[in-house]
Amino acid sequence: MKATAIHSNQFSVLENCPLFQGIPKNQIIDILNYMVCDMLPVQRDSFIAMEGETYRQISIILSGDVAIKKIYGSGKSVTVTTLGPGDIFGELMVFTERTLPSTVYAQTNVDLLQLPQQEVLRLSQEQPLFLQNLIGLLSNKIWMLNEKLKLLSYGSLQQKIASLLLEYYRQQQTLDLTLPFSRQEMADRLGVPRPSLSRELAHMKKAGYIDFWKNHVRLLQLETLEGIMIE
Repeated sequence: MKATAIHSNQFSVLENCPLFQGIPKNQIIDILNYMVCDMLPVQRDSFIAMEGETYRQISIILSGDVAIKKIYGSGKSVTVTTLGPGDIFGELMVFTERTLPSTVYAQTNVDLLQLPQQEVLRLSQEQPLFLQNLIGLLSNKIWMLNEKLKLLSYGSLQQKIASLLLEYYRQQQTLDLTLPFSRQEMADRLGVPRPSLSRELAHMKKAGYIDFWKNHVRLLQLETLEGIMIE
């Protein structure tokens, strides 16, 4: 495809995409001019890819919002995570024979730049920074999956919440935390219904462990939260 096929605002998103981090603008333009890839527009409320399908490509979201969903036989679904402009999906599937573990759904009108497996291989050989960025993304994704497994292993919802808050305390080095997700996303991350999460947060606030407003949480009893983890 040609770089001119991408609008200026979409190119700005691409420049800030983790896959192209550190690669000069002129090199990104050269990559786009010689890359064999597809621009895919997807209408709102459409399925991009279904669980059980093969997906041998990396997709970069140039515009719109995408949900990764787990859909059960009963028809019920759980949103695993949501993605927006600059985010990518498919990076864990591009080099495996396994099929997609979840369904990819367009929450709004979406524009995707899709890099097929052979182009990912070529770019990895020709662009060391691209390969470094891809390895970094894969490493972060594996770390996040391990963290999610750890959260799901705790017996009580209070332990799960305490573990998540203590992790962000270690990252941000402050008792006044800013969480980078909504209450619904927090519930999805912990694998619990949102009403259950809200009730437990209210209980922990009433007990004096924490205080919170919107996506801000203040840890009031750090030692108590740490003690919850070993109950």
